[in-house]
Amino acid sequence: MAETYKTIKQGENWELIAIDPRALKPYPQNAKIHSQAQIAKLANIIKKLGFDVPIVCDENLEIIKGHARQEAAILAEFEKIPVIIRQGLSESDKRLLRVSDNQIAESSYDPEMLRLELTDLLGMDVDMLLTGFDADEIDNLLKEVQPPDGFDEIDENKMKQELDITCPKCGFVFKSKKTG
Repeated sequence: MAETYKTIKQGENWELIAIDPRALKPYPQNAKIHSQAQIAKLANIIKKLGFDVPIVCDENLEIIKGHARQEAAILAEFEKIPVIIRQGLSESDKRLLRVSDNQIAESSYDPEMLRLELTDLLGMDVDMLLTGFDADEIDNLLKEVQPPDGFDEIDENKMKQELDITCPKCGFVFKSKKTG
């Protein structure tokens, strides 16, 4: 029996549909590995915050991008999810999209910006596990940032010394006053 779905929007070579995630076919050679813990985290996130990144499939409903999202949607008991059906892709295009989607998504965080974002979220009284990090990871990320190797602490005595500063244009010498 063919799965029925609702078309939401259609373009020249794509169609956005709402469909039961169980109707989608995982690609048998999917190279990306997702642990059950990762799927459970993702299921919790989409259950609480919503499903807003469509899965991408071909005309036969075989997944091109979004294997983890499909598993998480099933675990979260979604009856319908957004799926983009790509039409007219060659087999090599589908394979390139699968690999490149996962490879390009792998990147590092700016540790200071991540710490700031997590600190702000802490003040918003939210479930921090919805970030995708576990409690230990959050604790480690929120620890004070360590100074880089070779960083010298500020010597307060050097800060109180007089300095002569010469203007490079006119040659006038400015004398700084001692503080403290």
